[in-house]
Amino acid sequence: MIAPLLIALLLGGGPSHRQANPVFAQLLEQGVVVSSDVVLPLPSPTMKDGLDEAAQQAIIVEVAGAAYTPAQLLRKSVVSRHILHMDFLDHPTSPTRRADAWFIAYGNLDAISNKEFLEQLLDSSGAGDELGSQGHTLTSEELSSRGIALDARNVDHESFASGSYRLIKKVEVQGTLHSFWSRTPDSIVVAGLLDPRFNNDQEYPNLWRALNRGSTGEAKLGPPHPYQGTGFYLKITRLEQPAGAMFVEAHLLLSEPHAWFDGANLLGSKLPAVVQNRIRATRREFLRASR
Repeated sequence: MIAPLLIALLLGGGPSHRQANPVFAQLLEQGVVVSSDVVLPLPSPTMKDGLDEAAQQAIIVEVAGAAYTPAQLLRKSVVSRHILHMDFLDHPTSPTRRADAWFIAYGNLDAISNKEFLEQLLDSSGAGDELGSQGHTLTSEELSSRGIALDARNVDHESFASGSYRLIKKVEVQGTLHSFWSRTPDSIVVAGLLDPRFNNDQEYPNLWRALNRGSTGEAKLGPPHPYQGTGFYLKITRLEQPAGAMFVEAHLLLSEPHAWFDGANLLGSKLPAVVQNRIRATRREFLRASR
């Protein structure tokens, strides 16, 4: 039987993101493993490839809803409107936060279609003090010693990076993210998943620690706890009109143990401002790269 990828090539359409991007396919088809009994998939993209102008504009109308007009989303400005939906799935053993965001940015899709730009975009998109991070991209030697071999054909599309993230000065999360980006004529997808192969890694483990502050205000790390359950993707789709417009959507699942904030909605209250800052930074970066 002819493989689906070969069929797509024979038909001249090229591979889809699901065919070309294994991390994206896993997020949609298998889902994010939050715990031994909870696996949550991310939603399919709102804006599909191959749509004509009328179909694209209809989706923008639907996303804008009653809150805004399409013109407010399409305005060519760093501070134009965006849409953010958040939900908290309060499962007894694995509470999880989900966030979905949609916005319009302007630039040249070809200009941002490279690994260096997309990795920098994810690393430096402006979360401020509420969500600090630092990281290390694992080398091929480090991966090989763990039984992970990168396909030479994917060297410009795939990476493993270990990062340490401080969430609103209460929790530090450390983990190794497996990311992959793919390109079709219409769009880019960047997908990331906390890799369970690093759950018990000696050097780059997936874990979290409480940040405890003493009388001097200095943060001290508490004991480590196992951590899993983070996945996201970003899809950037070229619009037929207006010229240079791109429909950007981001979908995120983040495990949020009760012990992080004792059940308080601290992260949920901070996320809207973090998302707004990141969207504005993303718009600036698209314009800068497209000059």
